[in-house]
Amino acid sequence: MREAGLTDRIVIRRERVEDLEDTGAFDLAFLPQMFLPDAIIQDATERIFRALRPGGWLLVAALAQEGPGTAPAVNRLKNLLWGGNTRGIDHMRPRLIDAGFAPVIRAPGGRSLRMICARRPNLRELP
Repeated sequence: MREAGLTDRIVIRRERVEDLEDTGAFDLAFLPQMFLPDAIIQDATERIFRALRPGGWLLVAALAQEGPGTAPAVNRLKNLLWGGNTRGIDHMRPRLIDAGFAPVIRAPGGRSLRMICARRPNLRELP
């Protein structure tokens, strides 16, 4: 960060998402949802939505669990062991939409780890 001159633009905190109280403070957030239990995932997405500035993006990591075979089965097991139940992209998309994100898109690539990109709309884009 220092070499790139970004020390005043990047904040890394050791904080639980359930305690996130910021409003309109960030341009980008990362959510490794596979570590969060079902009981807090909706609250987490809503808190992150509020913490982002209009036009800000949320990147959500999800393990690929679709289809038959060993890799998806191992990813489902990892999700269970890490605390995220068996949530995948199809489970997360409607929760992000319910929180107010638009668009919600799956980033290309990723055989095992997939990324979902969700944007907080700009104020001028709201109805």
